[in-house]
Amino acid sequence: MKKSLNKNFRILITWQSIIKKINLYKKILKKNNILYDCKMPKQCFSSSELKKYIHKYDGVICGDDEFNLDVLSKAKKLKVISKWGT
Repeated sequence: MKKSLNKNFRILITWQSIIKKINLYKKILKKNNILYDCKMPKQCFSSSELKKYIHKYDGVICGDDEFNLDVLSKAKKLKVISKWGT
């Protein structure tokens, strides 16, 4: 038996390929109580940009964004980073 999540989780999506196809994922995100914000950088977010809002998120789906120790120290709620690409 699958147990549903009682709490809403918030994720940040910065990977352009997912953002462009977000409609394919809306139903499964909603079913699993996952709120999401899409922020599309020109190429990738720098650590200084990420530090401004990373504290709000439980998870991230990203491309080549600059996650370093400084960013991670601000990410108190962060549980997972899913990095797409190389």
